[in-house]
Amino acid sequence: MLGGYLVLIGIITLCIWMLYKKKKYHFLQFFLFFLMIILSTIFIYLDDQNPTFITFNSHNELKRIHHVSANKNTNRVDYQLTRIIQINQHTDRVIFGNPVVNDDKYIYSISNNKVIVTSIDELEIIRQVTIPHTTPLFLYVTEDKLIIIGELDKNTVINIYDKTDFSLFKEIMIDGVLVTSSLVDDEVYIITSQIIEKETNDRPSYLENNVIKYIPYDKIYYIKDTFPNNYINIYKTNVNVQNKSNMISYLGLGQVVYQSPNNIYIAEEIFDQETGNSESSIIIRINNYSLQITGLARVKGYVLDKNSLNEYQGKLRLVTTLPNKGTLYIFNEKLKQISKLENFTNGKEIQATLFNGNKAYVDTFSTEDTFFVIDLTNQNQPKVISTNKFPGYNTSLISVNETHLIGFGLVYDGSTEPQGLQISLYDINSPEGIKLIDHKTYLYKDYQSVYSESLYDTKSLLLDKAKNIIGFPVLYWITEDHVSYYRSFYALYHYNNELSFIGNITHDNEGTKKNSANDIKKGIIRDNQIITVSDNLIKINSLTDLSLIKEIKLPK
Repeated sequence: MLGGYLVLIGIITLCIWMLYKKKKYHFLQFFLFFLMIILSTIFIYLDDQNPTFITFNSHNELKRIHHVSANKNTNRVDYQLTRIIQINQHTDRVIFGNPVVNDDKYIYSISNNKVIVTSIDELEIIRQVTIPHTTPLFLYVTEDKLIIIGELDKNTVINIYDKTDFSLFKEIMIDGVLVTSSLVDDEVYIITSQIIEKETNDRPSYLENNVIKYIPYDKIYYIKDTFPNNYINIYKTNVNVQNKSNMISYLGLGQVVYQSPNNIYIAEEIFDQETGNSESSIIIRINNYSLQITGLARVKGYVLDKNSLNEYQGKLRLVTTLPNKGTLYIFNEKLKQISKLENFTNGKEIQATLFNGNKAYVDTFSTEDTFFVIDLTNQNQPKVISTNKFPGYNTSLISVNETHLIGFGLVYDGSTEPQGLQISLYDINSPEGIKLIDHKTYLYKDYQSVYSESLYDTKSLLLDKAKNIIGFPVLYWITEDHVSYYRSFYALYHYNNELSFIGNITHDNEGTKKNSANDIKKGIIRDNQIITVSDNLIKINSLTDLSLIKEIKLPK
């Protein structure tokens, strides 16, 4: 922007000097002056569209941003709005929290506001961990530590325990409700959302081992055009070191968060002040190690979920969507746009995206979905290499090996309305780019109604790539004596060149109404056994015929 202003000032100065000297001009000189003025104005306008950020030196500076922005925002925006869809697929280094985790010896599960530690071999409860007044949400386990992420009022709590004796190693409480969390190389990352209360002078803070620490003003960022009346707090701590923590904050909503081993990317939707509609997004890059903003970019459309972003060989690839339009962008290491593939969906809205090496797989919404395969080998010129039509559409795509994808979605079965749940197996080595080789359905007509959280959230998903086995929960509804309730089971399939049904496991009791504490939250394969965990039970079944080997009731 500064360059454009300097050029404009230079032109005006030159014109004044020529008038003062009473120079004669030719038509060509007038034309060139006029052209330079237009070009400099365009340069200023385009540069003004680039996202920028500032930090603060005092509360008064921060308050002015709130006041000015509040006057601009005529329509109320729900600042707890989020597009976060927890499609938590681990990479080698980035791990996401789960209500059930395990190591070689123990299962750690959240049950009735407690964390239950159960030995796998003996299936005996060896410890119950409770955090007073706190609701545990997610767990992590490392070689030496158990990490519990919970909520207390409008705050997020982290308790870290030594696994040897479950003594408390470190406790932290962070302002704001949990948005997402992750574990990267023994560093826990927590992102929270904190509403800015009116007439408050408080900065975001965290309490570490009973010592309160406020974020310095120069670590609070305002990014132009983001929502100014809510803090997004990004906190990290080393699980093995006392008092090694860091936290920054920016004003915004934090709708979609994606994390690579090196960076955190947050997509912020920008809402039109008059209509309230979202037409563009700002991509914020934060370095994992320094917790500093290292790049900003603006894109058209909104980012559907974290699977729509991917860092690969230092480049950021992302897909955005608008009604009837999808666009793919590629950015370099400085978060400058390399290329884009605009409106490649031909008028269809995106429902699921998966980046897999030098390919992007994009599924769109329709009664018969259009599935796009995009070649990203030439990052300067991405191109659609395959367009296929399959029944229904997927809301989640998962890479299960080098040659296959599995999709969870809805089936239409010739109707204009969804008719049930569908799991699909695709061959991605096919000459057609992608080929549907098998699919299984759970139709509403057979179950009254049916649902699986794997449509949108994979934390309960079992994926054993060594044995080629996938498992997921299914809920279905029953009506008896004019009363409806649901039951659930955990479906298991073997995948190779087809989906082979292994069987269902349930924790429900026949003859009793549904108890949500029997919903299976996780499946774990160990040797030739399948372990399933709910709030009430842990069961071990034979993987050969699913016969029950052992079970234990968990304390209420």
